[in-house]
Formats: sequence, structure tokens, C-alpha cells
Amino acid sequence: MKIFNKYNALIGKKFGKLIYTKIEQVRASNGNNRMSCLLHFSCDCGTIKVYSAHNASKIFEGSTISCGCARKEKWRKSYYTWKKFQESNQLQHGVQ
Repeated sequence: MKIFNKYNALIGKKFGKLIYTKIEQVRASNGNNRMSCLLHFSCDCGTIKVYSAHNASKIFEGSTISCGCARKEKWRKSYYTWKKFQESNQLQHGVQ
């Protein structure tokens, strides 16, 4: 299978925080003889994610960089920055 070989060559490569670990061929669940590929990725945070070949293309082109942990980390940092700003602003203006 041509696509299978294409994805097989990328095993072990890192894309953002995701490392491509293995590929799996599966039959379609609707009973026809079509085969599809499932691609397994391991994130730096320890999460293992499985994507279809179609969805994994977003990882390979760079629009997806993690399992979702990067987004959570970004929001957590911005929340604490906002919280510190609010607290310092309240202290400056004497509001409790």
C-alpha cells in the first residue's frame, strides 16, 4: 500500500510536541473491503493519541502541535497573568 509506506517512513520523527510512533492498518467498520490507516502519536506530556491518516495530515503540516496540552498550558499562563494583574490593580486602588 503506497500510503502505508509513505507514513511508515516517518516513524520516530517529531512534529511539535508529538512523536510519531506507529501506524496500524484497519478495515472500515461498515463492512466493505476498504483499508484505512491509524497513526499513533506520543506527546511530550505522556498522552498517546491516535489519528486517522486524514486528520494526521494536520500534524505533518504543522497546524496541530500537541495533544491539546499546549493550548491548556497557554490558557493557564494567561489566566495567572490576568489574575496577578487584577490583584495588583486592586492593591493600587485600595479595592478589596
